Amino acid sequence: MTSTLPLILLAFAGGAVLPLQMGVNGFLRNGLGHPMQATFVSFTVGSLAALLACIVMRTPLPTAEKLATPAFWMWFGGCFGMFYVFTTIVAGPRIGAALAVSLAIAGQLIVATLLDHTGALGFPQHSISPMKLLGIGLVIAGVLVVGYSKQA
Repeated sequence: MTSTLPLILLAFAGGAVLPLQMGVNGFLRNGLGHPMQATFVSFTVGSLAALLACIVMRTPLPTAEKLATPAFWMWFGGCFGMFYVFTTIVAGPRIGAALAVSLAIAGQLIVATLLDHTGALGFPQHSISPMKLLGIGLVIAGVLVVGYSKQA
């Protein structure tokens, strides 16, 4: 457990910044006037931050040869990220951070469980178990409670 603790904390921190990103990007959308413009600016700033991190960490940028190596479908990760940011910019300000994040977590958990079960995309294979299904059910129940509390 101690060897995975930094990874656990890193994953937690990654999740913790998502509602912050959603809120900041909502303001950006209001300032720019359209959610896709805010998505573009967010990704541009994120790309510049990644470039700066590469420079600070002295990580060389990929060569043209390396960029030509991956199969076409491997480039879709950025599209998935763009879609996520766009959906949070559109949905977050309307349904609230708690419901938007809980729905995102439920979607992530369901797809992640399927990826683990099949071992797809290079993830280690971990079969679906009754306990995992219970956990998914509890997350869905949590989404329903959060959603219902918005109505009350």
